[in-house]
Amino acid sequence: MKHPLRPALVVVAALVFLSLDHGMPHRYVPDDSAVKCALGIARDLGADDVPLLQRVVPPAGHYTTYPYLLPYLDLAAIGVNYGLGRVFGWWGGTGEYGMKTFDDWSLAWVPARIVTALLALLLPLAVYRAARELGRAKGEAALAALLGGTSLLFVQYAHTTRPWAPMVAFGACALAASLRMRRKRRARDGALAAGFAALSASCHPVGVLAFGLPVLAALLFRPGWKPVAAGLLVGGAVTLLVGAPYLLVYGGDAGVGAISGGQVQGGLEIGGQVFDLSFISGRLLSEVSRSWFGYDPVLILAGLLGLFLLARARLGPAAVLVILPAVFHTALFLLYDGSHVRYLMPAVPFLAIGAAATLAGLARRRGPARLLAALLVALPIVQAARLDYLLGRLDTRTEMVARIEALTGPGDVIAVDHQGFAYAPPLVPTAQSLLAVETLVELTSKEKKILEGVRVWNLPEPAEARTLVPLTRFWIFDSYYPTDYSRGEDPVELADFLDARGVNVYVQVDRLPDEQRRLPVTALMAARGTLVDELSPTGSSLPDEAALPTDMAFALTALWTYERPGPWIRVWRLAP
Repeated sequence: MKHPLRPALVVVAALVFLSLDHGMPHRYVPDDSAVKCALGIARDLGADDVPLLQRVVPPAGHYTTYPYLLPYLDLAAIGVNYGLGRVFGWWGGTGEYGMKTFDDWSLAWVPARIVTALLALLLPLAVYRAARELGRAKGEAALAALLGGTSLLFVQYAHTTRPWAPMVAFGACALAASLRMRRKRRARDGALAAGFAALSASCHPVGVLAFGLPVLAALLFRPGWKPVAAGLLVGGAVTLLVGAPYLLVYGGDAGVGAISGGQVQGGLEIGGQVFDLSFISGRLLSEVSRSWFGYDPVLILAGLLGLFLLARARLGPAAVLVILPAVFHTALFLLYDGSHVRYLMPAVPFLAIGAAATLAGLARRRGPARLLAALLVALPIVQAARLDYLLGRLDTRTEMVARIEALTGPGDVIAVDHQGFAYAPPLVPTAQSLLAVETLVELTSKEKKILEGVRVWNLPEPAEARTLVPLTRFWIFDSYYPTDYSRGEDPVELADFLDARGVNVYVQVDRLPDEQRRLPVTALMAARGTLVDELSPTGSSLPDEAALPTDMAFALTALWTYERPGPWIRVWRLAP
């Protein structure tokens, strides 16, 4: 008889790896700091003017503000891809590989996504082991693995280079290892539980909460001093060596984190992220909980009910180890004002175990109850498959590039929302248009390469190059209120800015069209612009949001209104 976990793993692996190259050859999820850190380290390794230790361990905040586990793993994956390219003759050296990467981001980003996807597969394995440690039957444990691995929120983040899916997977491993300490109380068992918690913390600062699992296991199961000492030693060593090695190298001058302590007064800084207790007010409770339910309705409803059933099942201290962290983490990040729906992802392993208990109970009954259980198991699989289908379709940015090139010519001056950032159509700027703003705004690495090609190598302008104005970089974020102009002390009207630069084409890029800060654009285009083209991710309809491939406000219905990823893009020709 086949092991019941095998089909669950096949389903999860398919959902995680399908459409893993979405958006390529252009990157369009903005938080890619792990890959950029890996590429920065790779570049530094060939620099003679940087000390060797600093090349391998850059200061915090130099390339990334997150812990360093994923950058190191991404560096290894990119190195493997580079080595394969040398073997098969795809490039001749690091310089050629770097140039090709600027033209095709998939050379670095897809290997990094494969790292995330492979680490994500640890979650169903760990959830299965955790359920078995609770005494659940093999079939129910495999169902828990399936429900955890098909969580829509988890599958979506497993498609990115961001640290959330690996963090949750390592947290699930820490849960399984901590539950194992009920019956295995050797030093290596404490080391294993704390080591997995440290790996979770080495992905993202929220992973620090995973250390609560071996600590709680030690309090509940009382394994003795050896497992506790081994856990402290291994947990601390792993965190410092692969999560925050800059602390060993630079000490107090390690650098700054994602939110520096100076920005939030009185907050607790953990790995560069500031947690301020005054932010616990529940102001975003309705918004975040609605979004979470839209992603994982089965996990939430069946999972919470199942945790209640497990509490009544007289499992002893082991039940506390599953229920208490789930309740604590869920309550904390529903009430914390700085949280987004992804902050609730660490609850997935716990809720999956609870949901399996609920659905297994329904399946043991006859008639409608068994049918309901089957439908509830199928729903997250269908949701995740729909996400894979959408991510695999050509996104609006990429398609709109060809349209804009056909609509415009060398004489047009084009202002582009988000130019140089992930959500804008990846148009190619002329070197002259970059020279015009070089001293005013910060250029991207790709834009610097274009200037280098003209200045150093005398390369000709490509036919698709256009005169572009990187509008967003002159304002705070993508708000164009006069007082949000960031390149001078005096307010600047958007219309005056465009006129001064002779802009006659405006590319409007909206992900949340009704946001207050976008009103100046909408008002100006209605007064002076003629719409010449548009592309909506929801087809012919006007989108309430255009969030894919990032978080959706209510995925349960939004998945079926989207036709493709990418923002809503409108092209306006402006009257003089």
